Amino acid sequence: MTEELKEIGLDVGHRRVGRLMRENGIEVKRNKKFKATTDSSHSFNIAPNL
Repeated sequence: MTEELKEIGLDVGHRRVGRLMRENGIEVKRNKKFKATTDSSHSFNIAPNL
């Protein structure tokens, strides 16, 4: 947010941006970094380690 404001010509710091966001109830929407896709509790046969 701070970088985008600086790109359009506003001189603001990250602390000010954070304070204004808190005051206005604006939150950052973060992406999930990792999703576990392995199902270890399945009922299939396990292949032998050759």
